[in-house]
Amino acid sequence: MILLYFIIGYVALYSAIWLHEVGHGLMYAKYGCKNNPFNVHVPLYLFFSTPNPIDEDKAKKTLGHQQLYYVGIAGIVVNLLF
Repeated sequence: MILLYFIIGYVALYSAIWLHEVGHGLMYAKYGCKNNPFNVHVPLYLFFSTPNPIDEDKAKKTLGHQQLYYVGIAGIVVNLLF
């Protein structure tokens, strides 16, 4: 029974982190720096997850401070919504 609780907890945590990164990916896609917002990198050990792959050169050239703020806050907003 403890193993089942562990698996359910891990799946819930993995899903929350994946949704968080999809929030970042959605904003990058909105600004044209990412093709597929659902293609994010979340490893099985859960650390160092990123919304990559993104077009970093385009992001550096076209995104201002306000857009970067929106990209940063999008992950938290998606977690709050779900």
